[in-house]
Amino acid sequence: MSARRWPRAVAGLLALAIAVAAWGATAANGAKAAIPSGECPPILPLDDVSTGMRGTAVSVTQGRTLSTFGAEVLGILRDGVGPGRDIIIVDLSGPVVTAAGGLWAGASGSPVFLRTGSGESLAGAIAYGLAGGGSTLAGLTPAEDMEQLLDIDSASVPTTVKVPRALAARMAEAAGLSVTQTAAISRLKTPLSASGLTDRGLRQMQAAIDRQGLPFIAYAGSSAPADLPPPSGSLRAGDSFAAAMSVGDVTVAGIGTTTFVCDGKVVAFGHPFNWTGDTTMSINAADTITIVADPIFGSYKLANIAEGVGTLTQDRLAGIAGVLFGGALADWLRRYTVTGRVLTIGLGLLIGGPLAIWLLTVRDLKIFVPVFVAAFFFLSWFNGPIAAVIFDVVPAKISATVAGAYLLFIHLVGDTVAFPLIGALSDRFGLHRAVLVLPAVAVLGGLVILGAGRTVGRDMERAAAAGR
Repeated sequence: MSARRWPRAVAGLLALAIAVAAWGATAANGAKAAIPSGECPPILPLDDVSTGMRGTAVSVTQGRTLSTFGAEVLGILRDGVGPGRDIIIVDLSGPVVTAAGGLWAGASGSPVFLRTGSGESLAGAIAYGLAGGGSTLAGLTPAEDMEQLLDIDSASVPTTVKVPRALAARMAEAAGLSVTQTAAISRLKTPLSASGLTDRGLRQMQAAIDRQGLPFIAYAGSSAPADLPPPSGSLRAGDSFAAAMSVGDVTVAGIGTTTFVCDGKVVAFGHPFNWTGDTTMSINAADTITIVADPIFGSYKLANIAEGVGTLTQDRLAGIAGVLFGGALADWLRRYTVTGRVLTIGLGLLIGGPLAIWLLTVRDLKIFVPVFVAAFFFLSWFNGPIAAVIFDVVPAKISATVAGAYLLFIHLVGDTVAFPLIGALSDRFGLHRAVLVLPAVAVLGGLVILGAGRTVGRDMERAAAAGR
């Protein structure tokens, strides 16, 4: 972890300790209203999907606010992606789709829930569309296939799928297009946010993408900050999803949509990203700026990469999948003890701090890499739980104020104080010794957080009594 991020993380955790000591939290049922449970959604079997079924699609088109729009099943394209890999064809509708100028790149992974006699069930994720822009037709990767992302799949990945004439005719009628225009559907392109590049570098990146025939749209984006996570502490179905190949000054990430979260695991995109199988990349949240309407080449989502929330572990035919660390563990422990989230933060620091100290003394690259990964993993635990605890322990009427104070504190202490402090220590004792102060402070922060666990239960009761 860089010296720039260390002090801000530690300062944020000290701010949390202050918040816990000063304010009470909600009862368990109050927390559920602000924090999605992450329960596995009901899956609609493909055999139960039929022409004419209607439902709702979910995605983010601005900020982190979920938007919904309509979807109607036009038919099922059998073996569209490969043997036994079908595609559900739907027609999208609603103000969100109209404003975007039709289906947009970056909608990949948007969950579609179809209505049945017992309610709405997850049928699949948006993953395919017609070439070009302006169409409301979409192809869904069935939810059944996305549940099996851990299975090794050696099939090739077609970027264009031919549509049988009868189904193409129904699609043309629904969309007001010719049968020729609906004769094939293509995998939706993935917006690729890249920071730290000049205009020339960005053009060179896009040229390289085009030469390789990769389905990416490169644009100049932001680097990934280490700011306040969303109040949920994790991702929700429909949230923007960033698969980051690199973070920091040069941040490169593909933008799509979260399909569902289940028991601390997350599934997204509905199609491959790089088609690497087993992988290790960062999962980041994303703040959507807008949907850029382009009737010629197709609309796409423009977003800034935000905080890390997990690790991507699978990049396969039916989509991408990973684990949401920190937040998932904290929510699981919260089921058994009121201090579960505080324990997760404290233990992450107490484990990650010594690992980081060890990391700074390692000279063997074979040892350095796994220690680095482990230290980063444990020290990242605070990202989700810290937001959840802040919103737990603060009465609703001042929650926005405290969240703003948290951000102010981490920047004042992390950016204003830490840099000159480490610089002064470096001048006096040397850079290596100065940097060792940072993981030591992380361990101290872990102890402070664990100490807050002694009062958090009483504070929660007091806040509940205050009327949250």
